[in-house]
Amino acid sequence: MIVLLSGEGITDIGMTTVLDRIAIPSEWVPGPMALLVDQIFYNTFHYSMIEYSGYFVSESLLTYIAKTISPHKLRGVNTAKFHKKNSYALGMLAIELGLKIDDCVTPIFFRDCDGSQSSPNNRYQTIRDSISGQKGGFKSAGMHNGVAMVPNPKSEAWLLCAIKENPYTACNKLEKESGNDTSKNPLKEQLQNRLRYYGNISITSCFIQNNNPFIDSERIEMDSFVDFKSELKQSFIIENNRDWYNSSRQVDARVSDFLSSLIPA
Repeated sequence: MIVLLSGEGITDIGMTTVLDRIAIPSEWVPGPMALLVDQIFYNTFHYSMIEYSGYFVSESLLTYIAKTISPHKLRGVNTAKFHKKNSYALGMLAIELGLKIDDCVTPIFFRDCDGSQSSPNNRYQTIRDSISGQKGGFKSAGMHNGVAMVPNPKSEAWLLCAIKENPYTACNKLEKESGNDTSKNPLKEQLQNRLRYYGNISITSCFIQNNNPFIDSERIEMDSFVDFKSELKQSFIIENNRDWYNSSRQVDARVSDFLSSLIPA
């Protein structure tokens, strides 16, 4: 089973210097959100996704793919349209990768919700639906097991749940915080303060078993995290059933050739 991830940078999914094709497991550096995925994956399959089966697409490459192959009806300027066409591109690329290596592929598309207290109440659900909903990018690509990773309001909230003063308690309150980094006492600053409290440690060290603090994905109870984890675990079931994409979909040969050229030999 292969996982194909894409996010916004090193502070979430990760980064790579490979910008013209998919990066294989040894060619990218995982960020904290990838480490969360890896932990859930390991708890299910008992091996590391990052080490053996985690592939990565840079945000810049994915945006280029989306501009190249997204149907006109998916194109637009608002946030939902942007996420829909990029998740569509990731889904199409995941299917092409799976066909080329003869394996199931789960694509994971990360974006912070980034809502503020003045944002519409449905912002989070709108973003999720644009990625993995019935009319979202993944389904439009023919992908049955795509996963939307959308922290509300941003990834720092999920991480803070585990390392705040009273860890893993009343964490849904963090989802009411502003996702604006210029707001008073922003989540990013709160996270850095907690890391300094523990001796100015790195957030990645918090994923090492027996370290203090230790980020345990099984103990994070936040609505947006539960949505993500449930969808990820459901994708594992779909993978096992081998029904991970719509095999009757129609794809232009030029699109298929273009996507195939982005897959390492």
